[in-house]
Amino acid sequence: MNVLRFYMDQNVHGDLTHGLRQHQVDCLTLEEDDHKDSPDEQGLYRAMELQRVVVISDADFLRITTRWVRAGRKFSGVVYFAQHRLSIGMLIEQLEFIAFASLPGELDSVLKRLPLF
Repeated sequence: MNVLRFYMDQNVHGDLTHGLRQHQVDCLTLEEDDHKDSPDEQGLYRAMELQRVVVISDADFLRITTRWVRAGRKFSGVVYFAQHRLSIGMLIEQLEFIAFASLPGELDSVLKRLPLF
């Protein structure tokens, strides 16, 4: 199946990653990739190498991504959600929608914010 794959930032709750995996969404955490302590910019580079969209809830990471968008820098896409704004169930639903409704590469250099709708 040709779907998006996610790269989960260390600030994303493990229940979200677990729930997405139960819905057959391909997720890799920075920790699983041995990049847990890497700077946020390095996470953007690593996600691009892996062709994965980064999922974040970290405001610092959001600021870095916003600077990259404004500067026209290439990255493999970022989906941001504010902590405690949406339930884990709603986040799973919206991220699953993104994963299965988008083609790989469709979110290149795009910053999406949840909620979608």
